[in-house]
Amino acid sequence: MHADTVTFWKIWSETDRRLDSLAQCVREGVQVDEASNFSRWLRFSGLLTLLQSHEQEVPLPIRATELRRKCEDLIYECGEWYRAHERSNKPRDAYVSQSKLAGIENDLREIRDVLRLRVATADAVDSAETALRVMPGGAI
Repeated sequence: MHADTVTFWKIWSETDRRLDSLAQCVREGVQVDEASNFSRWLRFSGLLTLLQSHEQEVPLPIRATELRRKCEDLIYECGEWYRAHERSNKPRDAYVSQSKLAGIENDLREIRDVLRLRVATADAVDSAETALRVMPGGAI
C-alpha cells in the first residue's frame, strides 16, 4: 500500500468524522457557527477536489463524493437553523446539550462522593484527636 493512500485515507476519515460530529451538534442547536464555518471552508479549500482524484473503495475507502454531499448537507442544515432562528446573530440563552449535561452531572456526583469520603474520614480523625481525656492527678 502506498504511503500517499494512507495519508489521503486519514484526511478523508478525519474530515468525515468531523462533519458527522458537527452535523449532530447542529441537530442539537449547538456549535452552528463552527459547523457553518468549517463546512464552508472545506467547500472552498480545494481539499474535496484533491480527495476526489484519489477516490477509491479498496484497500482503504476514500469517498470524496460522499464527503462533498455531507459538506453540502451541513451547509444547508446550518442555513436552515439560521433561518428558523431569526435572532441567531444576537446573544441567546445558553444551551447545554443533553450529552454535555449528563457528563457534568456525572462529574458532580463523583466530586460529591469524594467530598463525602473526605469529610467522613476527617470527622473520624478529629474526634479521635479531640476526645476529652481525664488525667490522673487533675489540673495544676
